[in-house]
Amino acid sequence: MKNELLNAQHLSLEQQVELLSDFVMSMDEIPKILNRIQQVPGAWLGAGIIFQNVWNVIHGFDLHRFIKDIDILYWDPTDLSWEQENRYIQMLSGALSDIQMPIDVKNIARVHLW
Repeated sequence: MKNELLNAQHLSLEQQVELLSDFVMSMDEIPKILNRIQQVPGAWLGAGIIFQNVWNVIHGFDLHRFIKDIDILYWDPTDLSWEQENRYIQMLSGALSDIQMPIDVKNIARVHLW
């Protein structure tokens, strides 16, 4: 996979997207995370775990090295309460407890309240 990622700039955009998708879905944790975050309406997996692992492979580091946490973002302007966000944090903490990285769940509709 390292050589494919290193030479991706020579591929068409469609081929780059396919390569990146194949790489992302080859990491055991990512399909699990994507499946489990569906419990939160409109949830997205942050790109940090993706781009850092691309760099890890290119530079010969183990997967998940230098990843501080897994960012999970969602948008819910109807409930900006900390209590609702915390319910999702607790739910996903339980659902992802077998993944050995901390998670960081944020309702990005609340950002202006920080």
